[in-house]
Amino acid sequence: MAEVVANELQEETQEYIKTILLDTKNKIVKIVTNAIGTANMSIIEIRDIFKDPIKLNVTKIIIVHNHPSGDATPSKQDIEFTKRIKNAGEVFGIDLLDHIIIGRNEFKSLKRLGVIIN
Repeated sequence: MAEVVANELQEETQEYIKTILLDTKNKIVKIVTNAIGTANMSIIEIRDIFKDPIKLNVTKIIIVHNHPSGDATPSKQDIEFTKRIKNAGEVFGIDLLDHIIIGRNEFKSLKRLGVIIN
């Protein structure tokens, strides 16, 4: 799924947070831009992530954001944010499948790193 937005985000000079909304067969329903930040951060509330998935009645999401520095290594804030999204999603019945961080010519999956356990 990272490829869907990787080319678009890897050269950006601002941080973007997007949500990929998936149907029950993991097909993309919609890709939403949740926030556009500065060169090193975005400000977003958890509720902003869930507006569209609730409205469109999807049950699975993938969060994607870029690091304009080019280094896709997750920060402590990225990991905390991911855990908060995962917990909130459980309340709404929306499964966070992954949080992917896009760098320059690389990406990191927080699921593969063990932050998200399904």
